[in-house]
Parts: sequence; C-alpha cells; structure tokens
Amino acid sequence: MALSFATWNVNSVRVRLPHVLDFLATEQPDVLMLQEIKVETGKFPRLEIAGAGYEAVVHGQKSYNGVATLLRRGLAHDAVATPVFGGRDDARCLVLRAGGITFANCYFPNGNPPGSENFAFKLAWTRGFTGFVAPRIRAGEALVIAGDMNVCPEPRDCGVPGAEGADSTCMPQSRAAWRELLWQGFTDAARALDPHGNPWTYWDYRSGDWEADRGLRIDHALLSPDIAERLAGCRVAKRMRGLASPSDHAPLLCVLE
Repeated sequence: MALSFATWNVNSVRVRLPHVLDFLATEQPDVLMLQEIKVETGKFPRLEIAGAGYEAVVHGQKSYNGVATLLRRGLAHDAVATPVFGGRDDARCLVLRAGGITFANCYFPNGNPPGSENFAFKLAWTRGFTGFVAPRIRAGEALVIAGDMNVCPEPRDCGVPGAEGADSTCMPQSRAAWRELLWQGFTDAARALDPHGNPWTYWDYRSGDWEADRGLRIDHALLSPDIAERLAGCRVAKRMRGLASPSDHAPLLCVLE
C-alpha cells in the first residue's frame, strides 16, 4: 500500500496553524508528525485539523516540547505510547501504529551548550530511545522513526559557519549517539535518495541564514529494512520555510510504495 508521511518541527502549532493547514491541503500526507507544538494536549486545535480531514493524536506540554501525529481520516491507528527517557518527564515521544507501520514521532533534546547538564540529558535521552527501539527492530517490526533529532550526522550536514565543534548538533558525542541508533538497522531516508546534496531542514531566524541558505540537516526519517525497501521519494518542503512568520524548520516528506 502506498503511503506518504512527513515530519516537521512546527515551533508552536497555534502560531503556525495556517501553515500546517496549507501543508496538509497541498501535500496531503497520510501521516504528519509534528514536534515542538508548545501546547497542552487539551488545547491542541483539533477542530481545525479535523476540518482539514485529519485526526490528531497529541502528547502535549505547556509552552515547551510536545508532539502530535496527524492521520488522514480513515487511516486506523492503535497502540499509542508516550515513553520518556533521560530522567525528565518531557513530552518528546509519541509512538503509534498505522497502516501496518509503527511510527515513532520524536523531538530529541537540543543539548546546548555542549558540556552542560542539557548536553548530558541529550545523550542520555538518545541512548534511552535507542534501547527502546533496538529490540523492536531485532524482532522485525516495521518502524519509522521521524522527527527533529537535533543532530547533524556528518560535517557535510552543517552549512552554518562556526557550528562545527561548537553547537551540540555537531559535537562528536551527538554524532556517535545518533550512529548507535542508526546502526541498529535503520536507513537514513534523505541520504538514501540524495547522498551528495544539502537537504537542510533548519535555518536559524537570525543572521539572514534563510536568505543565504546557511542551514542544518537535523530533522530525519529513519526506516527499518522492510520500510526502506519501499522508499520511493524523500524531499524537504522548503516552501514552508519561506512563508511569512514561518517555523525555523521545513517539513521532510517521504513517500513509500
């Protein structure tokens, strides 16, 4: 069964609601995973999302974090879980099953500045999440992990001068933790189809980074082997970053055959 899904750090769903509705109408993904919704579960704009033809499964948090997975009406889902890692009860992970696939919608900690408690939490969270998914992929579960993972896996994924070796997304420890997750048996969807390009997903609001195309590749979709075999397309919907009052991230959209 063909299926499309997208991941997007929306940086406040209530502020960016017109953009979310625009994306749903234009791209019509079967599944849209949102991060950093910055709203409590009960205050999520479900009516507007329903009007666009989608159901929302929400794991919210006041003012910070929060994840929501939007499913095209008629796409049944079950087995909702909201695991926590790293010793903090943040709303950062929402796991559900739809269309025969387990979707893990994740907002990994930022971790700045390197060497801080936040950085230690980032690494602990990533290790905890890896331990959560490792037995699932070993058991042959069909898995998609998608979200703002706050890591540039390689130097070529960083287009911001000065970020290498200074920002948490580009530190060796962050990259090592991400590789440990990837090497459980996942395929990096964007790199599988664009091994030599610069598919940035984030451009800082400051310093004219968007205009100069100084970006970072920190939003990812990781696919278990059977799902990777179905990958037919993966692209960044850069148009959304160029709208008025945008999120500082653009959606990453994948198509499965």
